[in-house]
Amino acid sequence: MPLSMSYGELTRGQHLAAREEKSQAAHDESLLHKAGRPIAALSKPMRGVLEKIFPHTVQDTTGALDPETTMVAWEVAGAISGAMGAYHGYKRHNGSIGWAIGWSFLGGLLPVFTPAIALAQGFGKPLKKK
Repeated sequence: MPLSMSYGELTRGQHLAAREEKSQAAHDESLLHKAGRPIAALSKPMRGVLEKIFPHTVQDTTGALDPETTMVAWEVAGAISGAMGAYHGYKRHNGSIGWAIGWSFLGGLLPVFTPAIALAQGFGKPLKKK
């Protein structure tokens, strides 16, 4: 829209489109600054996520990860970790279903830490009796 045009010279469609664009930009800006810090202070991956959500506001996307791919990878890691946790809990506690369910839940909740703990305990090795 040229700056020399007055309000009366705009068609109804142009006026609505300009108002919608201005409203969307203001809405995006208010959402991004709710935390009280400018976007430049955010990490590069976070800026990438925000750029996907608010494309009119954020410009720098260097090093950004696709949020959908990250979410799917985290869900797959949680499922694998849950299965590993269930196996480890069942074997470590001599066939206890309760421990298998507990370790499986923990594996789904913390997919990075649970396998590390299970490996440190000796993956699937029974608990030593005193």
